[in-house]
Amino acid sequence: MFPSSFNQPKFCPTAVWNPYGITFANRTTLGQGISDIFINTNNTIYTANLEESQILIWINNSINPNKKISSSFRSSYSIFVTNNGDIYYDNGGSYGQVHKWISNRSIFVNVMNVNSSCFGLFIDINDTLYCSMPSQHKVIKRWLNDSKRILTTAAGTGIRGSASNQLNLPYGIFVDLNFDLYVVDTQNNRIQLFKHGGLNGTTIVGKGSSNNIISLDRPTGIVVDADKYVFIVDRYNHRIVRAGSNDIRCIIGCGKEGSQSHQLSYPVNLSFDSYGNIFITDRANGRIQKFDFLLNSCENSSIVQSIYLSVLTEKHSTYSRSECDFSSYYYEAIQVNVSESGHYSLNSNSTIDTYGYMYTEEFYPANPSINLVSENDNNFDTSSIVQYMYSSELTANHQEYARTCDKRNYFYETIQIDIVASGLYMVAINPDKCVIGGSCSVQTKGIGITLDDILRYEVKRNMTLKNQSSLVKMSVGLTMIMFLLGLTNSILSLLTFQNESLRKVGCGIYLLASSVTSLLTISMFTINFWFVLLTQMNASINLSIGRGGCISIEPLLKLFLYFDTWLNACVAIERALHVYQGIHFNKEKSKRLARWIIFILPFCIIATIIHEPLHRNIFEYQIKDIKSVTGIPERNSQCVIQYSHAVQDYNTAILFIHLIGPFIANLFSALFIIFGTARQRSVAQTSKNYITHIRAQLREHKQLVISPAILLILSMPRLIISLLSGCVKISDKPWLYLCAYFISFTPSILVFVCIQTTPSGYLLAVSYDPTSTSNALFKIDPLTANFTVFAPLTDYKAYDVTYDFIHKIFYIFGSTDTSPSVIIVNPFTGTTKYRDITTEPDAEIFGLRVDSSTGKLYSVQMNDAFETPPTSIVQIDPSNFIAKRWVNITKASGVQPDSMAFFFNATVHQYFITVPYGDDYLVGIDVVQRKIISEITNAQLPAYLCYDNKTNAYYGMQEVTGKRACRLVRLNPYNGTMNILSPDFDDYLASTGDCYGGYYFTMIVEGLDNQNIVTFDLNNSGKIIANNPAEAYLDAFAFVSI
Repeated sequence: MFPSSFNQPKFCPTAVWNPYGITFANRTTLGQGISDIFINTNNTIYTANLEESQILIWINNSINPNKKISSSFRSSYSIFVTNNGDIYYDNGGSYGQVHKWISNRSIFVNVMNVNSSCFGLFIDINDTLYCSMPSQHKVIKRWLNDSKRILTTAAGTGIRGSASNQLNLPYGIFVDLNFDLYVVDTQNNRIQLFKHGGLNGTTIVGKGSSNNIISLDRPTGIVVDADKYVFIVDRYNHRIVRAGSNDIRCIIGCGKEGSQSHQLSYPVNLSFDSYGNIFITDRANGRIQKFDFLLNSCENSSIVQSIYLSVLTEKHSTYSRSECDFSSYYYEAIQVNVSESGHYSLNSNSTIDTYGYMYTEEFYPANPSINLVSENDNNFDTSSIVQYMYSSELTANHQEYARTCDKRNYFYETIQIDIVASGLYMVAINPDKCVIGGSCSVQTKGIGITLDDILRYEVKRNMTLKNQSSLVKMSVGLTMIMFLLGLTNSILSLLTFQNESLRKVGCGIYLLASSVTSLLTISMFTINFWFVLLTQMNASINLSIGRGGCISIEPLLKLFLYFDTWLNACVAIERALHVYQGIHFNKEKSKRLARWIIFILPFCIIATIIHEPLHRNIFEYQIKDIKSVTGIPERNSQCVIQYSHAVQDYNTAILFIHLIGPFIANLFSALFIIFGTARQRSVAQTSKNYITHIRAQLREHKQLVISPAILLILSMPRLIISLLSGCVKISDKPWLYLCAYFISFTPSILVFVCIQTTPSGYLLAVSYDPTSTSNALFKIDPLTANFTVFAPLTDYKAYDVTYDFIHKIFYIFGSTDTSPSVIIVNPFTGTTKYRDITTEPDAEIFGLRVDSSTGKLYSVQMNDAFETPPTSIVQIDPSNFIAKRWVNITKASGVQPDSMAFFFNATVHQYFITVPYGDDYLVGIDVVQRKIISEITNAQLPAYLCYDNKTNAYYGMQEVTGKRACRLVRLNPYNGTMNILSPDFDDYLASTGDCYGGYYFTMIVEGLDNQNIVTFDLNNSGKIIANNPAEAYLDAFAFVSI
């Protein structure tokens, strides 16, 4: 008999492992396809790297493998190590053998011939080697001291099945000291136990067992501990299960599949070290995870360590059991220092009626509810029950009395109770409003929970921040994080919308103002938090400062918050109006209206919340039983709001208006855009019905519906805590109310995050098929390359497109069978209008560009090659579409131009065209002065030139010399200098390109069936932000901004 080389720890029934694992080794070390792991009694760890055909060994808790043994396997599934260090490993997939590495000779030998892989290897204490063969549905064995190498069947018949003597893809195996064989019957989802010498197994876990509380799903690994608890790798449930005779439970990976430290993904095997820690081969995550055994999970409960004796007499201090009765109960406070978390019990043995209370921190005799954790007064006789209920409302109309010698300023109501029998009676007062104050000085509290209410019992008075509770410290940290995030986002938003090009319509002005209000909101949020915290911590703060902050800070916070939400609603409304009016949308009028709204809106909001500062005040009260270090009774102050019923109803209505109003505006604007656009397109595109268009619009604009819903959900906690009764016991769940308060202000820090930093628009594109008389206008997402047919082009051959981004008109240039023509497209609805172009006799025109400032169209006209000059720029008047010769190009060779780009700003109207003339010839034309302003000849000039309005530069796609490739370059069209911005796209050439708003869009083509749409960020040195396969070859496209 040989001692076991592996670890079989002994655990208690309540053993627990840390659910969060530590990555012992990852894919960098292990390679792909990790399967098995073995740990010997010296805690040496063995596994295999299949990619490198190496056995990896960790010795003495090393972080990296101390030893790597190279072998010849490619698909080894199991490994076993004996006490002398010999390593047995599966090599059945490559050689049909089980190999042994002899440690003292460092050589490999064959120890078992098999005709398939061994998914499980085990050597029992009698030196018998076992191999589980899934493809053969059986487990075989061989005594290693037998020179004849006779193989016998240990379990299974070799035929797939679920009978007691059959197996279905057996995997892991284990043999105990009694030579009983445990087999993981993977496809039967069960664990089979074969007693020594028997061929009929018993199902102990899984399908068909009496202990089938937890179902297994294709388990793979198994280990049995010293008490015969079975540890199972439940692979397709991504967990580890521990099973005993009367207990089965998940111990690791008990949630869902994943790659977090508490998750597994298709684990295969496990092994114990000598400390009871579990190592798991987490195959899909490419790692070995270690889960520590928690020693204290098996320790017994603490017992009484100390007995305290005391005699409670009338000389002891007294306290009040309720907040406003007499201090007539004697008490003694005992401080217990807890050094370790656990379960503790305190018992009292007394001959008198006692009450037990447990507090954290301090005990306040004037208000025993503060810091109360638990109480027990089972000895109090409550045999009498309520026989009568009296309801009354105490108001300022009641009579007054003086509680001390000062003036009468307390209202009262007397109630007569007739006693008909002797006994113990209790009169309970249950006010419908909360009371605040000291033991006798009280005031009712109105509806709504404020930050003051949430922090009141959490803040320790007259103590530094260092000594405050963890809740207060976490609140401080969270407040400062939110402030920094809000400040960063607001500054970035301000810098963004300072750009005049983003404020050409009212939306840009609204968003600029929203950047300011968001900054003010998060600033007031931070000021409010620190004001409440400091006034609660320091009782010596001047009362006037407290009163000023109470009256002003919260109303100002609401003003900025409501202002911000309504500005976002204005953006949504204008967006819907823009879609409705289309090309008739007046940008100047929208900007004037935005300025007026921004001026008037704060006054409207102030008018709705002016009641709040009028009903706010500081309530100061004295706690007579608690004295400061100077011996003076401590005084507390609190900001309170008192509304009448009418004002409270009005306040509730205002809360709903400022929360639901912007949400409704956002939602209805989004629905108008979706359904309105769908209606317009159903008229223009009759091949699809109205419902189909609605579905397409919902897919395209779903974020317009989701965004307001998210903002409403984030704002709902603010509404809820504003409407909650002031009598809610916040001290029970302070985290809940504090989190709700913080969540309600998160929209104010998301302004810049919500600003779309990717291209805000889409590409409209045409694809010319010379074999077809019909084409289509495609709408394409530049980031995903998702194609949708925007409008059909029946009996029309389209060659080029251009977009007038000021007048919102999209032009398609092409031809019918008879003459060149233009299709005018509404880029929002898809409606089209065809117009023929009148040219000079025997002339052809190529390409089309628009000067958005004037609406004039420009093209290149080619006359007969014998005319002088054969090439010219023509201006096309969009009112009659007559092409008029504008500027002659004297140097052209009379062939089709290669590309053209148009540049427009407030004072310069310039048009650049590239024509072949030996080397490429770039001509710059001033279309106002009607003259050539620059001429450049260069064989490497880029194609598909465009001018980007945001970066104020020209860009194009350049063919790379010496190979088939293209790349993005920036061009100075006046001197021909170029800067390369992108890497080479080998084997690809560009077919079209356009730029707008800091982005360049192009299609690169390898063949007619292999093309990609690429988007470059010109603000970031031409960084590629999208490169996706396209559905069709495109001849031209233009970007339409939203």
